[in-house]
Amino acid sequence: MRFGATAMKHDKKIAAIICILGVSGVAVGMAVDSDILFIAGLVLVVGGYLIIRGKLKANRDNR
Repeated sequence: MRFGATAMKHDKKIAAIICILGVSGVAVGMAVDSDILFIAGLVLVVGGYLIIRGKLKANRDNR
């Protein structure tokens, strides 16, 4: 059980870091008019969202 809780905390940190990098990429991409950076930021935000969504779904199915 302890390993599972530690792994979940680790996944939350990774998802948060990915989302923060994505939001930063979107903001910088808008500020400097860089389409590549903007789209890369969007991809990171969507990836972080999908990680969080998967964990929430798994948690809901276990109950």
